[in-house]
Amino acid sequence: MPDLIWYQSISTARSPEEVGAVALRHIRGLAPCCWVCVAVLDCAAQVFRIVASWCDEGASCAPIQPGREYPVGCTAGAGEQISALRGASQFVEHLRERGMTEMLPLTARGELVGLLALALSSPEDRTDEASSILREVASWLALALDNVMLSHAVRKQREQMHKLAARMSEAQETERRRLAIELHDRVGQNLTALGINLNIVRSLLPQDEMARLRPKLDTAIALLGETIERIRDLNSDLRPPVLDDYGVLVALRWFCRRFTERTGVETVVEGREPDPRLGQAAEIGLFRIAQEALTNAAKHAHAKLVVVRYEQDRDMVRLMIADDGVGFDASSYRSNEQRAGWGLIGMQERAAAIGGHLRIESASGAGTRVLVEIPVAILRWTHDDSRSVGR
Repeated sequence: MPDLIWYQSISTARSPEEVGAVALRHIRGLAPCCWVCVAVLDCAAQVFRIVASWCDEGASCAPIQPGREYPVGCTAGAGEQISALRGASQFVEHLRERGMTEMLPLTARGELVGLLALALSSPEDRTDEASSILREVASWLALALDNVMLSHAVRKQREQMHKLAARMSEAQETERRRLAIELHDRVGQNLTALGINLNIVRSLLPQDEMARLRPKLDTAIALLGETIERIRDLNSDLRPPVLDDYGVLVALRWFCRRFTERTGVETVVEGREPDPRLGQAAEIGLFRIAQEALTNAAKHAHAKLVVVRYEQDRDMVRLMIADDGVGFDASSYRSNEQRAGWGLIGMQERAAAIGGHLRIESASGAGTRVLVEIPVAILRWTHDDSRSVGR
């Protein structure tokens, strides 16, 4: 029967190929055979794919090459083991031609995940004990294959989500850039020209009209000036020129000064800009995360002080935003309601999009600490000082 080493080896395998290789080694020691092969069922591609194969040196046939695929001539879905095997007539017939004596469907969670096929060395080897051993091996083999394929699917989905988050962030920044340029080049310039014309009109008013019209013109000019200032602020928030020109640390100091003026929350910015600077995507991502964390500190945490620290050591670039606010139960922030309230989804996606990891540390009454870490090894660096956007 399979021993503890077998169970441990097959349970810790990380790929279908590794699972198949472990199974083959143990099957050869448990049941005398001429050849063995393990195939997995790829439902999306509608094929059986060989992941491991072995053939005795004295056998009359060569081993089936790993990676070879055999089509399934039917829809192979959940619970359709018999249908899938019947549909794989070419594959099954090929195995029979090679002298197959045992064909064991590999099923997990009620679904066909693969196939174990082998040829025993002689008819005498086909005993009840051998059949029992092969069934147990097939059971564990099916579970191991199912686990690694599920893990692979989860990893692939996570990678796709990270890529999607990166594309969404890039699209968002592109739109921010477009709006910033539009506000600066068209709206801002038009408003400035309008202000100049209003001032000219005011200066040309006849004396007898001055007392009646000047107050209204003065109000219009003041309102126009206020609108221009607000558009400049909005333009800076959409795409801070200081971020492109001078990097994250200077941009954070600039933003924190404005943040304190608007909210009354004291801010302290510490750290040093990496040399060379980070790539544009990483800088934008870190700056946006800090913006969101600061907004949360004022809006939700009711903080009086926020400390922002930006630093780099040999292995990591770190951004930390810590406040002295009311805090929250960090153990439950993954619930949809909590995440929606604190805007953590956006921060996590931005961190993942630039290859970083975001961690939230908080407790009721103990403030909140947001920490982003990006491994230096995966960062893109730049010496380009001309990265400003359409100003």
